[in-house]
Amino acid sequence: MSRITRLGLAVVIAALPVVLPAPTASAQDDSAVEQTKEITNYGKDTTRNATVRVSRTANLFDRQQVRVDLAGFEPTWNANNTAVNGTRLQYPVVVMQCRGVDPDPTTCANEERLQWQAGFDVNATPSQRAVAERQSRPGDPSVYPGADLNEQYANLFRAEQLPFAAANGTSYLWRLETRSDGVPFIDEPNLKSFPPTDVTSEGAATINTRNIPIRPDGTNAFLFEVRQRASQSSLGCSDTQACSIVVVPIMDMACLDELSEDKPLPAEALNCGKPGRGPAPGESGATDDVNPFAASQQWHAESNWRNRFVVPISFAPDLQSCDVRDSRPPLPAYGSELVAVAQERWGAAYCTGARRADYLPVYTQGSEYFARRQLTTQLGAAYQQNAVFTSQPVTESPRPVAHAPTAITGFAVAFVVDDGNGAQVQNMTLSPRLLAKLITQSYNPIIVPPAARDGKKPYDGTQSIPDAATAARYYVAHPALFNNPQSLFADPEFADLNPDFALRSGTDALAPHLRNTINPMVFTVESDIMMDITRYVTGDPAARAWLDGQPDPYGMRVNPAWLNLEPTQIYTLLDTWVRPAMPRKEGWLESKIGVLTDRQFVYGGGDTCDEVHGTEYLTKVANVANAAKATALMLLDRRGSATPICTQTIAPVPTGQQAAEPQFPGDDVTQDVRFNETKIAPVDYGKRAQLALTTVAHAALYGLPTARLVNSAGQAIGPAPGTMRSALHAATVDPVTGTVQIDHTRVGADGYPGTMVAYTAVPTSGLDLATAGRYADFIEFMATTGQVPGPTLANLPPGYDPLPPSLVRQAKDAAAAVRAQRGEVPAALDDPVGEDTPPAVDQQAPAANPGSGLPVNAQNADDAKDADPERLAKTEDASSWLARWSIPLLIGFGLLAALVAFCVQVGARPDHPLRRGLDGLLRAVGRR
Repeated sequence: MSRITRLGLAVVIAALPVVLPAPTASAQDDSAVEQTKEITNYGKDTTRNATVRVSRTANLFDRQQVRVDLAGFEPTWNANNTAVNGTRLQYPVVVMQCRGVDPDPTTCANEERLQWQAGFDVNATPSQRAVAERQSRPGDPSVYPGADLNEQYANLFRAEQLPFAAANGTSYLWRLETRSDGVPFIDEPNLKSFPPTDVTSEGAATINTRNIPIRPDGTNAFLFEVRQRASQSSLGCSDTQACSIVVVPIMDMACLDELSEDKPLPAEALNCGKPGRGPAPGESGATDDVNPFAASQQWHAESNWRNRFVVPISFAPDLQSCDVRDSRPPLPAYGSELVAVAQERWGAAYCTGARRADYLPVYTQGSEYFARRQLTTQLGAAYQQNAVFTSQPVTESPRPVAHAPTAITGFAVAFVVDDGNGAQVQNMTLSPRLLAKLITQSYNPIIVPPAARDGKKPYDGTQSIPDAATAARYYVAHPALFNNPQSLFADPEFADLNPDFALRSGTDALAPHLRNTINPMVFTVESDIMMDITRYVTGDPAARAWLDGQPDPYGMRVNPAWLNLEPTQIYTLLDTWVRPAMPRKEGWLESKIGVLTDRQFVYGGGDTCDEVHGTEYLTKVANVANAAKATALMLLDRRGSATPICTQTIAPVPTGQQAAEPQFPGDDVTQDVRFNETKIAPVDYGKRAQLALTTVAHAALYGLPTARLVNSAGQAIGPAPGTMRSALHAATVDPVTGTVQIDHTRVGADGYPGTMVAYTAVPTSGLDLATAGRYADFIEFMATTGQVPGPTLANLPPGYDPLPPSLVRQAKDAAAAVRAQRGEVPAALDDPVGEDTPPAVDQQAPAANPGSGLPVNAQNADDAKDADPERLAKTEDASSWLARWSIPLLIGFGLLAALVAFCVQVGARPDHPLRRGLDGLLRAVGRR
């Protein structure tokens, strides 16, 4: 190689890392916002620079989570105590959603609205100061006028509560208390003493307010859920009503020395400006004794409110708000939740005009099993369905059926878990065997230490136990699980796979919230998704051996109710063990206040609900739902469907129904104590440990972290862009239908093992040509324009990988067969991946109307057919001329640099042969 060539190549190689553009992951909306400003601690007259970063602020969907990063804030006192939604923290940061881009405290959704402490702030508003001047302590109704106590309390609430102004004009004082007869203290047309109903219904304690502890270094990061009008109408955020994420750091107020010359500060106000109580930042331990002037309820005190960060956010159109008066013929399709997120978004694109057509796609979510049956079953002269979404093939159909590839996605294990230090976990790895342990309910639900079992007998509820000495001879434990770990996080196998997971708290013991039996949220409908989850588990040799009875390396065994588990479409709770209640003494009674008395203590014994209802114990603590979407929402709600709590209510017994004599000594025949199995309250932030089996797309929609799953190559891979498409290299093709299924024993090192492919199955004969043409057009849209990732409704949402060229061709062939209605079924493709072309993730998304989520120019059906990912995949990176010409330019620059270097070398050496030749030529020219 010549010196010139070597020099030019060296210049090119040296320039590559600097000049080549970084790869673009996707064209998803990149609307991250970062704000840095100086905030003031008015009580100490100090300042600091703080930063708030929000990962996404535009085209948001209801209940989506965004990442919030905080830096430069004042560290939190009592940071290890996250009880009661963080209200026992001191100097936290309060994060909430407010209506408007320049909100005031009345438009912020936050249940903490007491104004008394805020009135002792030098910067207090007149209304806050008035409350402080009237009251000697918060909540004292005696200083307010009224004919009775109820009226005094009503006036107290009017004065002391900062109203929340709902979108419909009604103000709420956000107090849970009612009068003794259950009637609200205030229920006027425009003013209510109680909270908005959309934050007090089932699961609504999950109102999107966070009280965030700040680490000693001034930082923290967490996920924050945003609400659209669909789930929180009182806040009213929508694609037409802008809202904000508001971040308020709690610091010291500038406090009053006295209220007035003749009115000194009340004793409780002397804490204003005093430091927090309990553990200082970085110290372990916790306390319930806090300084309320440094706590989260002071977010609306003027000294704190002045330091607020306001990050405007905008929403995509509500996917459920399509006009029911649409006159276009509906195009129904039924089936798999694998396509649910994409179908809801694509359907809204048709509905809102982002995608024009003479039909309106209407998606109904349902079991794939029932979808296939309805496609092949006639109801009278017509079939129940003419288009279904499925991942397994439609078989035994009287009509020939084409299967059009529609979506590459999969199942996921989403999680909301806080580690031993209370920080939200972002990364987790699960093996097939760990997942098998979770779904087979094999963790020990009741820990009875060996010392408590030594020399004792299991209690089954039938033994006669007349006294405490007899009771001490027994214990209650699940007969098959008592030697197994109590939870996933107590399992040594989990610790081996997750060495960076902070399992232990400051006491160097497993954090209490990680000790409880973790029952993942699981859906129980007949589903291809559950089939694939169990195929993944049972296809792994180690998990298969464990399911067949072989203990894991640490001695843990499968729950025998699930022994020899095979792949299944429906998840069924199989364990029938009923926990026996603690035995009664002879004189057991129900008191009027519902307190149970006179029971003998048996270690691990159950409660009265176990006795009354006899529910299988692992069924009581299971979290089951009817859909993958529901399991994902359980994580956002911070509680599942489990009913492990035994509550008591007292009902009067009518005179004619009262027993002649008490059933037990001391029993009151006029009162009936009823025992009910109920849910736990939503888990406090910092103490969450919940997992859910759901879809990749639903996890992405709500911003839920997902576990990396160990594949057959031994690699832990998550459902990141490209990993699902990579798993197709391990797919097997059904020779009749052309559908593919992942062979979990062959997934390569970079493939996500939870990958699944969803198909649109439509008959190729028996439909009228107009209907067939519409289905064909919709199939072509889904396989082309719909495969381009991006933020608009017509784009491919996060949680899906674009179809590779071969599957696009298969979808087009299926569309042609559907349109023709001649009974033809396209031949199966040999290779589901085909040409290894990168997915079309760099395609420039259409320009959007601000805040609408819609393209400026809606694309019509004919345009959509031309938007072929086979061509889109080859387009330039974000329409960049540099991306197209980078390599030629680099080579040119390299050659130019080599030429310059060569010329410099020639000029610096008078004896160089070329220099001597040029000098001779110039002299000859001069002589002429």
